[in-house]
Amino acid sequence: MPADYTTENILARRDAAGITVGEALDSIGYRGGEAVGVRKFGAFVELHIEQGPLLEAENKTIGVVDRGQGITWYDGKITGFESHAGTTPMPLRRDALAALSEIVLAVERIAKAHGPNAVGTVGEAVISAPSRNVIPGEIAFTADIRSPASEILDAIDRSCA
Repeated sequence: MPADYTTENILARRDAAGITVGEALDSIGYRGGEAVGVRKFGAFVELHIEQGPLLEAENKTIGVVDRGQGITWYDGKITGFESHAGTTPMPLRRDALAALSEIVLAVERIAKAHGPNAVGTVGEAVISAPSRNVIPGEIAFTADIRSPASEILDAIDRSCA
């Protein structure tokens, strides 16, 4: 399961543009002057404009969230073999994108099997050297799995192994 992260680790994480969380917080004045945990709260309210498509689908105006989503993230890489799309016979191909398509379908199937409150998706896929006439040889991807129940997240993790 996921590791615990320190404040320093989180502040040092970089986005796709190379900006750290700490730099982003500093740039908008949101880092704050107190250490995490210094201010004690008895309760708090977190307002959201929308909690997903369920309210609209059920024709409801307002809803109360009764649980938070636990999250498991995966980072993966598939290595196949780059070759010319027009000259490589189908039986000789090692297409990384075709393999990824199987993973995408598996994530969807596993999340549905652990429903109704489990969800999952492959949110990023990056072909290392994309070209319309080259069979993808390497793809990096991410997957996001969520459920409010830790035992469901554990079961999904075992299914993904």
